[in-house]
Amino acid sequence: MLQTHIEGTPAPTVSAGHSAHPEKVRHLLFGSEAALQQVIQTLHVLGYAEVNHWTKPLPTGRPGEVMRILTRHLMVE
Repeated sequence: MLQTHIEGTPAPTVSAGHSAHPEKVRHLLFGSEAALQQVIQTLHVLGYAEVNHWTKPLPTGRPGEVMRILTRHLMVE
């Protein structure tokens, strides 16, 4: 079973008998700033991640390409 935890909110509790453990998952997006902003807005509308939880655009060394990172905290059984 997978439970997500968004930074800034209390971590979910796990009932006795379960061996859940916390893990970090990082989502990496690569593309133009406009394309990444569109994807981030879509994920926000779907309720997956707040827009301000993503890093600012980071250069990749390729012309016209940036990277943005989202870190989520999960409880994994």
